[in-house]
Amino acid sequence: MKISPNNFANALIDSAEPDNLKIIARNFWYKLQKNKQYKDFAKVLDAIDLESAKIQNKILAKIYSKNELTDQDKQTINEKLEKKFQKAIVLKNIIGKNITGIIIKIDDKIIDLSLEGKLDKIKRLFN
Repeated sequence: MKISPNNFANALIDSAEPDNLKIIARNFWYKLQKNKQYKDFAKVLDAIDLESAKIQNKILAKIYSKNELTDQDKQTINEKLEKKFQKAIVLKNIIGKNITGIIIKIDDKIIDLSLEGKLDKIKRLFN
């Protein structure tokens, strides 16, 4: 039976305790293999991030950048996002090769502060 990444994520979160993390991880991997869903591993990890944020009553913000953001950058972004969304934020910095600037994704909202995004805005102004 195919299990959704969100269901896998919730099961892992519910059962996770420091003492049994290795056992849970091993059993989880076997379950993915048994169901021929090992290709869903990245989706499950994403779902864990999202579900963990929900459990903490926070919003997950994925920040795509070329390099790891500094602590100061993260703090500044966090403060601005918390002010905008009126809710605590969990930041996840995702490193990408071809990003100049940053792109922030929260649920289905995208805040594109990349060079490519800025150039696209300028192009739309002239069309």
